[in-house]
Amino acid sequence: MRKFILFILGFACCFSVEAQVNKKVILEFYTSSQCGNCPTGIGEIQRLLDLYGEDNIIPISHHAGWLPDPMGFTGIELIAQQMTGGAPTATIDRMKYTGESFPAIDVNDWEAKIVEQLAEPGVVAIDISGTYQPSIRQMELTVNTNFESVPNAGDLRINLMILENNVYDGVNYNQQNYNNNTAGHPFEGAGAPIVGYQHKNVTRAILDNHWGTAGVIPNSPAMGVDYTANYSYTIPTNFDETELIIVAFVSYYDTDVSQRVVLNGEKIVIGDLALTSNQLPDFIAAFQMGPNPSNDFLNLSFDLNQKEELTFQIIGVDGQVVYQEMESFSSGAQNKRLELETIPNGSYFLKVGTNDSDVSYPFVVLK
Repeated sequence: MRKFILFILGFACCFSVEAQVNKKVILEFYTSSQCGNCPTGIGEIQRLLDLYGEDNIIPISHHAGWLPDPMGFTGIELIAQQMTGGAPTATIDRMKYTGESFPAIDVNDWEAKIVEQLAEPGVVAIDISGTYQPSIRQMELTVNTNFESVPNAGDLRINLMILENNVYDGVNYNQQNYNNNTAGHPFEGAGAPIVGYQHKNVTRAILDNHWGTAGVIPNSPAMGVDYTANYSYTIPTNFDETELIIVAFVSYYDTDVSQRVVLNGEKIVIGDLALTSNQLPDFIAAFQMGPNPSNDFLNLSFDLNQKEELTFQIIGVDGQVVYQEMESFSSGAQNKRLELETIPNGSYFLKVGTNDSDVSYPFVVLK
């Protein structure tokens, strides 16, 4: 009996199962504020996120492919020309389905295709990292890819998009709504149009080529090798930096539009980036905080060049100070936790400073 047990233990020690990369589906929604049927697609996206999880589906809203609106721009129009015949439609990992004229498909077909794609292997792990310098609204981004299995050979590209949530800037952003009087519709009674509608997951920029960055991933990538692309992006002043989402995905490019399938995707929010500044005060060498969005607390990590007494303030977008405390620190690496139980949901700035200088970083409270 003893020999049998030792054999089993020895076998267990030599056998392991590698964790698989989580598959995330890229849903690219073609929409317009002028599209009265598009709230149906908006409602369906939220239903699918609630059902299958926001960690498994990454929605991207391209305001293109139909009537133009102020959120459109050339890059997404060029994508829409080859991906959709109208709105509301969406591509699911840019798959092209039999019998369809375009990769983008009708709202009623999204769920079944998402379920199919979620069952596919993740193939490639994607990591997004970088820094944000609030003083000049500058992001330095790195997208790293690493293949856990060997994909089919082809022109594989890294795509990087900047999205913004809760976008509204006047009457042209009001969302047309043909289902205001439709019983049971998600936007029943919301208005026609929906005045002041806050648009979600709006594509604001595509970094590099609209079909992705070529030449980083070889046509036949090796397993376990890092393939990395770097990007710089300055956030326009009319964008709310606290609402930005950074999405990366790996896809094929081919002259045949049916061969531009997405292998996997990833997303972060701007608060996941290391916060730096080209104008950091003399007292501080580096600063990071998280999670962002935050629930009940913020963890701060920073390096001080000398002993300091610091003031921590949380300031709302209306300029009101909603939290303040002071604490003395020695020089070197420091960690601090700020409790946010009494802070309501919203966008804020964390201001850290001495009597002589300070620096501010955006974050969101979401409970």
